[in-house]
Amino acid sequence: MAALQSPKTSSRRSKGDGDGDTRDVILGKYTKIEEIGRGSFATVYQGIHNKYRSCVAIKAVNISSLNPKLRTT
Repeated sequence: MAALQSPKTSSRRSKGDGDGDTRDVILGKYTKIEEIGRGSFATVYQGIHNKYRSCVAIKAVNISSLNPKLRTT
């Protein structure tokens, strides 16, 4: 397995102030590893593609913080 590397830059890095849950979570073809950033409407996680073992970023959008028109699309 290839080693995962942290991103070199980020405008908003996670300070580890999450819920303390460090378990890897499988999301379809990907495994979510850890939070790497958080913004006003989304959280970004470091992940890995389960088949190809490539490093990916997974963005989880907080639907409740979106404009109502965007929630329906």
